[in-house]
Amino acid sequence: MLAVLHLAQAAVYAAAAWELSHRWNVDAALIGGAAVAQLLGVARRPRWEPWLHVASLVLVLVVYGRFTAVALHIERVFGPVAGQQALNLLGGSVLALPWVLAFPLARLWQTRGGAAGRRPGQIALLAPLALLPATQGLVSYGTLPGSERVTDVAGALWGQWSGGSPTALANVALPADARVRVTPLRDGVPGDARTLTGATLGSALSKLAAPGARDALLVDVAVHALPSRLARAGTDAPAASDGRSPAVFARTLSRTELLPQFFAPTARGETLRWRSALASADGVIELARGWAPGPDTLDTATVDTAIRAAVAHLAGGQNAGGRFTYVVRGPSGVPGPGYNYPRHAGTAWFLARAWAATDDPVAAAAADAALTHLDAMSGRTDDGRAYVLDPSRDDGKAWIGTTALGTLALTVRRSDDALLGAYVRQLAASVDDAGKVRGEMTVRDGAFPEQTANAYGQGQTMLALAAAERVGFTDGKAALDRTIRYLESGDYMGTAHPAATGDEHWTCLAARAIRDVRGVSAGAGICAAYVASERWGSPPPGGGLVPATGPAAGGAEAVVAQAWDTQDPALIGTAVAWGRVFLAAQYRAADAPLLGRPASLIGGFRDTVGDLDVQIDAVQHIGCALLGAEALVSGRARPGSLP
Repeated sequence: MLAVLHLAQAAVYAAAAWELSHRWNVDAALIGGAAVAQLLGVARRPRWEPWLHVASLVLVLVVYGRFTAVALHIERVFGPVAGQQALNLLGGSVLALPWVLAFPLARLWQTRGGAAGRRPGQIALLAPLALLPATQGLVSYGTLPGSERVTDVAGALWGQWSGGSPTALANVALPADARVRVTPLRDGVPGDARTLTGATLGSALSKLAAPGARDALLVDVAVHALPSRLARAGTDAPAASDGRSPAVFARTLSRTELLPQFFAPTARGETLRWRSALASADGVIELARGWAPGPDTLDTATVDTAIRAAVAHLAGGQNAGGRFTYVVRGPSGVPGPGYNYPRHAGTAWFLARAWAATDDPVAAAAADAALTHLDAMSGRTDDGRAYVLDPSRDDGKAWIGTTALGTLALTVRRSDDALLGAYVRQLAASVDDAGKVRGEMTVRDGAFPEQTANAYGQGQTMLALAAAERVGFTDGKAALDRTIRYLESGDYMGTAHPAATGDEHWTCLAARAIRDVRGVSAGAGICAAYVASERWGSPPPGGGLVPATGPAAGGAEAVVAQAWDTQDPALIGTAVAWGRVFLAAQYRAADAPLLGRPASLIGGFRDTVGDLDVQIDAVQHIGCALLGAEALVSGRARPGSLP
């Protein structure tokens, strides 16, 4: 019987190791070691057994200790919202504690050993304590009672620099030991920072030339020291007197791997948390994580303002031939290299949707120019099909996803166009008899060779076929029927385990459109698994762990689609929370003093407070996610709100 219990406990550990291996390889190895220890217990060597249980417990508790250490660090440094995200990682493992610990503890409690009769289990339980961070309070540095004092300091310094009276600084009355960092900005380029105390503020600007038309001041006031090297990008920076403003420091902030595949920003040496303000001729604003704060609420007005600004950003970078500026470097505003035709087509779809939702003529003109360019770049076959031919490819093939995205844009903006029918016939030809989409066509003969399944091509093609059917193009109806059967039969993935689900956000969008057009489910199990996965199934992290917005936006679109179809309040809350993250990441007019070429960046979305480039696909996905989030908040779907 004892051997059976050892085997059962080993099986529990092995299952846990398998589950962890999808994301936490080191911890999976530790739990796997615990499984091996239990298997050795089957040998029933009395002298071995207590220490095998000790080994199991130590390995398991080390994993719990690692997770707990990270959770406590994040909660203390980044605040309760981010702490909640880390604690979510512990939730499932806490529920598993009885299964993980019950048998080894029970056996150890029956077995005495070690010096002075101590139970090995009592020793094992102390092992994780060394991994937990020590409790440490925050050291105050002239703590400010309210944010208005930061803007007071910045306003007084700006007034002195721009020729006003220096007596305004005396009215601020900062504590003598308060640390203040002052950084001049000229055409968006930061100059040398000066770190002063409340007692020496009067000398802050004595050596600076008078400000020019686009000059500004970054003013940072230290709030407290941090108890660890973890740093919140945009608010934390080194205390060294020659250090940079946290808004500037965030651009080069390094990241440390705290757990496998779990990175957090870190700084070297003593690190302070700062409260920051930007002062210029246009006024004084307090910054949120180094940039002008986004709107407090997500509603129709704030989303429409953001969408129109995003459209203006894309249209401002579009040339006479309809091509976009693929990437704009931040904070300089200088155009970057490269081009990508699938993303060109996807951006055309967003512009068409933005026009449908807001009736913005700028969006209409930009969408039409982008579609005209796709038409010019399209090849034709003898049997009446058309496809987008990417000039950057030299392998003689054409990718079906680009044509699918072009089809989506045409269904919204030019649904009477003959090109739409030709594109639909191309999409239908890519679907094999089983319902699998073959992603690449050989241009030479117009044929689709046998290919392995791919999430992007399958989802994009199904979505485009459904959208075309919605506006009256039925040439792809039989092909869409086959794809629906393919997904629902389980040949593609079935109702996948969340950890095994790939990047299926296009499948979610397709499921939404097919349910709208046909009233049937297609890929709903895959979409539910994807949305329920660790990455998307809980509210996005706050504090210092705000995710990169570009990569996150596709998943947020999937959450929006699932939330609209299920009307699950938790999913709606998650979608709206993502929307707020995106709104906070948009460049605004108030950011202009921080940017080299403001007109090139305003309206775009930066990935993080330190990753400042804007790429057209990030604007596309974020814009589409915001349109859907607005529909969830208002309870009504405008044309273009949903896929």
